[in-house]
Amino acid sequence: MNMSKISGTRRKCFLVFLILFISSSMCFSIDMKFKFSGGLSRLNLRGINKSLKDWKEGLELEATNTNNWNFIRGEVSDFHSAYDFEGEFMIFPTSNLSVSLATGYIYGEIAQKETELFIERPVGMYTYIRPTKASAIPLVLNLYYFYPIQKNLHIFLKGGSGILWARYVEREGQKLETAEKFSYPILQTTSATGQLFLGTIGITYAFQPGISLFVESSYRFAKVSGFKGENKKGESGTLFYFEEYNPDFNFWQAKNFLLSEEPSGENFRSVQKAVVDFSGFSIKIGFMINF
Repeated sequence: MNMSKISGTRRKCFLVFLILFISSSMCFSIDMKFKFSGGLSRLNLRGINKSLKDWKEGLELEATNTNNWNFIRGEVSDFHSAYDFEGEFMIFPTSNLSVSLATGYIYGEIAQKETELFIERPVGMYTYIRPTKASAIPLVLNLYYFYPIQKNLHIFLKGGSGILWARYVEREGQKLETAEKFSYPILQTTSATGQLFLGTIGITYAFQPGISLFVESSYRFAKVSGFKGENKKGESGTLFYFEEYNPDFNFWQAKNFLLSEEPSGENFRSVQKAVVDFSGFSIKIGFMINF
């Protein structure tokens, strides 16, 4: 991701909004509103889901092919859902048009319970887990168009673009049944910045002067790559996605791994910088307040 382009986009967003804010402050006929919403998003995390499924399959193969090991049970849930919260400051140059600056928080995770695998080994029952989290803070400049259906009822369309500060955290833990806590041989904490584009349709109802309720559905395009961070040992690197060949099981395992340099060799394929794709549909409900 070109950081100079992102910085330029950020400056342009603030400059445009600052001009609009100053203009609105000089013109009492222009309405201003706060808009708050919350709901759910469906994310497009194909690479992450592939690595989670292959992690489970790799442990199953290891248990099957190791003497006195038995894979007992366990499944890994798909990682698709996220919570989506947003707040906007809106300026209305006319009753039908609005410009807004929005920020919020997007958060999704696969919790420990959703990744538990149980393997019986000679020393006892082992539990393996791989909790994974993806989150982001967007900053978006939006343009609205409101179309009246009735006096207090409007349909609206929204388009916007901006930037996204993203964070991706992945842990792999294991614990003997008699142990109190998990040990985490793998802990990766990474972050990156990307661009975001948004399209929304919604409907709003003014149930009393100055306060409106709304529901909206959006599609967000926001593929983020170039994640950098540290692992448990304090080593810095870039998050790569690749498939690594295990000759013992004739198995290509997909992985997201923090490395100081790009992996290479005959045992690696599909090597690329890992992508955390926040693209997908969301549905939110909320309210708007005049001020």
